[in-house]
Amino acid sequence: MDVKHYNNYTELDAHSFFGTSQVAASSAWFAKNNKRPMIISRSSFAGHGKFGSMWLGDNHASVDDMEISVL
Repeated sequence: MDVKHYNNYTELDAHSFFGTSQVAASSAWFAKNNKRPMIISRSSFAGHGKFGSMWLGDNHASVDDMEISVL
């Protein structure tokens, strides 16, 4: 997760932003084509909720599952 991208962004920051960018692009396509979107993504960044929903994963909400979800 310490890999650096262009402009010194870390993979940890860029990965989630890329997911939100994909959801925003999909939402824009649906709006342009007068369709109602239902977009669910596992990767999210601030503002994601404006364009789609976040899938929290298949887990049992145990302490171990919650720890894995933030690693």
